[in-house]
Amino acid sequence: MTRILAFLFLLLPAVTVTAQGYDDVVFEENSQRRQASMDDSWAARAGQKLDEMIRNSKMLKTSSVGIKVYDLTDNCEVYSHDAQQRHKPASTMKVITAVTAMDVFGPEHDFVTELRFDGHLTDGTLEGNLYCVGGMDPCFNSDDMSALVNALKQRGISRVSGKICADMSFKDPVLLGEGWMWDDDNPQLSPLLVNKSSKFLPEFIKQLRQGGITVDADTATLTASYQARLLAHRIHSLDDVLNIMMKNSDNLYAEAVFYHLAKTVSHGAVSAKQAREAIRQLVERLGLSYEDYTFTDGSGLSHYNMVTAELEVEYLKYAYRHKKIYEKLYKHMPIAGVDGTLKKRMQNGPAYANVVAKTGTIRGVSSLAGYFKAPNGHIICFSILNQGIVNASDGRAFQDRLLQMLCALE
Repeated sequence: MTRILAFLFLLLPAVTVTAQGYDDVVFEENSQRRQASMDDSWAARAGQKLDEMIRNSKMLKTSSVGIKVYDLTDNCEVYSHDAQQRHKPASTMKVITAVTAMDVFGPEHDFVTELRFDGHLTDGTLEGNLYCVGGMDPCFNSDDMSALVNALKQRGISRVSGKICADMSFKDPVLLGEGWMWDDDNPQLSPLLVNKSSKFLPEFIKQLRQGGITVDADTATLTASYQARLLAHRIHSLDDVLNIMMKNSDNLYAEAVFYHLAKTVSHGAVSAKQAREAIRQLVERLGLSYEDYTFTDGSGLSHYNMVTAELEVEYLKYAYRHKKIYEKLYKHMPIAGVDGTLKKRMQNGPAYANVVAKTGTIRGVSSLAGYFKAPNGHIICFSILNQGIVNASDGRAFQDRLLQMLCALE
């Protein structure tokens, strides 16, 4: 653990910051920097080794790969192979979703589930309706629901004579993403979630009865409940959501962030189209053409997503140049051989606890994008998009060999 913490400290860049917003990193000239010829020779040797890997890869005789490696310390490209060719990102799409969210929302953003009511209370009976207002919080669990039940009991409510209503007005009624495969274990994109399930109302009624609260009436779904009074709410932070989204590559968590992005461009029920508009704005600020890519969802589950290694590296560069985004992104991404979806990969060698990256796997696709520290002390970001592979393990093995080589190259 000491070794890992020491690495985390070394990886964070030295910065000067502006007065407000996400602090732009100003790359300072380092008078102690190694001689340019030494740095150039590392990049040249890295390029030669990577070219050799690609030439000798049997897998790449029948599949393709987009690769980009970029030196963030020297602010220059190290290597590029088909980096502008469009590929499916799989779950490296979550890097784009996470960076966009942190850029749009800033350091604080909440996912909220509310309990509201109307009518009046008479002798322990709520003569009115209860409204469960969904905010698409993927963290909401049984403990949170118990807290809502306890809030009712603390108000002296032992019976509800009205309806138990689900306010689903946060988003459109579409429960699956475009381009999701029918035989995958796909999450339900419901605004009301409990334990990652869309079966909120049955679980709520069950807990009400278990808590000694009598429920008389039917359930109902409505458009909105804005006139109802707030009784209780549960909140989880963007930090809570990003950690599970990135470390565990959780698709539902990523879609929740995606649809929250849509709220920045919509005042009504949100849709995937509006979420994509939020991504468009950052892509264009990066100086790239949005029309060169296809963004469908926030998780990378969709086979319709098409990005490039160049685009993913631009996002990683943008994060690095904005201190607060970089610190959070780095904290939430899996660490090679240590945790998350990289726990069983690169468990030894120079890449161990050095590579910090987001994995991605869907049928025919294996991808990896993130950061590492080169032997010359420079911070490097990279994107590797393997496509058309039969076995995802082949793509993972290729990526691991590539990174072990770069992390060892003197």
